[in-house]
Amino acid sequence: MSDKPRLVLISLDAVGDHEVDALLSMPNFPRIAKRGTLMRKVDSLFISNTYPIHASIQTGVPACKHGIVDNDIQLPGTKGEHWRFHVRHFEVPTLPSEAMKADLSVCSLMFPVTGASGARYNFPEIAGKMSFLRRMFRTFRYGNKRFIFSSLFRHLREVTATGVGHGDELVTSISVRLLQKNKADLFMIHLLDVDVTKHRHGATSPEAAEALRRLDTRIGTILNAAWTGPRAATTSVIIFSDHSC
Repeated sequence: MSDKPRLVLISLDAVGDHEVDALLSMPNFPRIAKRGTLMRKVDSLFISNTYPIHASIQTGVPACKHGIVDNDIQLPGTKGEHWRFHVRHFEVPTLPSEAMKADLSVCSLMFPVTGASGARYNFPEIAGKMSFLRRMFRTFRYGNKRFIFSSLFRHLREVTATGVGHGDELVTSISVRLLQKNKADLFMIHLLDVDVTKHRHGATSPEAAEALRRLDTRIGTILNAAWTGPRAATTSVIIFSDHSC
């Protein structure tokens, strides 16, 4: 188990190139920047929305090939939002689907377009405007029910928290536990705090700057878990952002 390669993908939603200098001045982001390769001024794909971009990360092809051409499906005359969270919308194989074919264990936490992926540790992001109960129903229906229930029970402090970014706190805590216990070979982790804060308060607001500092702390927490233990030497970490804001 300790000799097997392990890949950890960490998505920093809505973090732009103009914010990299700020991240490099913080305690944790420089740790991975110094150990690896930092690519800046990367062009996003068209359309530069969260779901098409994360679909390209999973498939290696543009939206015109993988089929996720926007976050949601426009259905004139219907009520509600219909987001493309389900893997049935993919028209090509994905990284997690190929990993599972190779008998590798996959963990996806709030990662877009992972609904009903069949991953052993799947806590999918169910986006869109809906009631809390409907969102939870869909989360359990399209994720791994046993894993989700266990995670919510084990991390009650984060579940019941009311402060800013508590969703990312839950994702980070689950990530750390599974990394420390060597539970998966592929991790796909989606951190949303910065994106949510920018939409709520503005991209250049003091609140957005504070969200960036919280993000750096979570990066450090995940890196500590990934780079310790029996699989530290065979663990590769890729941190990326989907778009600016």
